[in-house]
Amino acid sequence: MIAVKAGSGSSKSKGPQPRKFFCHLFGLSYLLCGVMISTEIRSDMERNDTELVLQSLSGSREAFCRIVEQYQSLICSLAYSATGSLTQSEDVAQETFVIAWKQLRQLREPEKLRSWLCSIARSVN
Repeated sequence: MIAVKAGSGSSKSKGPQPRKFFCHLFGLSYLLCGVMISTEIRSDMERNDTELVLQSLSGSREAFCRIVEQYQSLICSLAYSATGSLTQSEDVAQETFVIAWKQLRQLREPEKLRSWLCSIARSVN
């Protein structure tokens, strides 16, 4: 959650109180919180990514939705760190996934989906 100062204070408080806003795309994933991931878990994720990419390329929108669900927090967090704006980070994340959907056939190594999505997000900024 991001604390943002509210524009007007509550009648019981002595001034503006922070309000908390939560971006549905912005939740720090365990990947960004310093938790180490074992090699076994990483390879399972890469296999899963490969399967989801192949299913998406076969026309499965559900598979692409799972890609979005899996990486939306990471992409929105990356975009937020670059823009400093919650609204802009949501826009960048959305544009990243639109570009990914259109260019998915250009992904030569599906097991590198995560880094490919991050590179798209960086280029959108």
